[in-house]
Amino acid sequence: MPASQLFAVNNSGRVFTLLTDANTWQELEYVGIEFKKVSAHEMAVWALGGDHQIYVYVYGTTVPIRVCEEAYENQRWRPTEGFSHHLLPTDRPAFSSSDGLTERSLAAIHLPTLAWQWEGPWTIHTTLTGQQLPPELNKPHFPRISLCRDCNLYELPVEKRWSM
Repeated sequence: MPASQLFAVNNSGRVFTLLTDANTWQELEYVGIEFKKVSAHEMAVWALGGDHQIYVYVYGTTVPIRVCEEAYENQRWRPTEGFSHHLLPTDRPAFSSSDGLTERSLAAIHLPTLAWQWEGPWTIHTTLTGQQLPPELNKPHFPRISLCRDCNLYELPVEKRWSM
């Protein structure tokens, strides 16, 4: 009979496994999350974390699960210095989400657990809907024109899309 596994969670939130043909429980590698409950199937294990999130581990596969993180860098054109991080109080934060409502600096974006890893460094997207953008200008926010009567293109904020 092939060996199967049992999973258990102790009162500290650590996960243990027992092979049915073995005599001792083995603690799984700690990934920075304490778990409340764990359940398993022949190809996956899912668990409820102490942070009330559901975590899934798919084993027996070589296909990685990928998630793209994005942040948008917002700048303003100044005639004397070019694009600048000196923004007006009405502008988006220097780094934000795509809608500009949430501040999202690159240094503040962290991996969810110790089991995750970055695939590469942050990169700037230089295309928008398949079209190459000029390197100094990614996307003007034209709705900002309504905030001032005498705005021109050089006073508009711009954003650069970063992803990892």
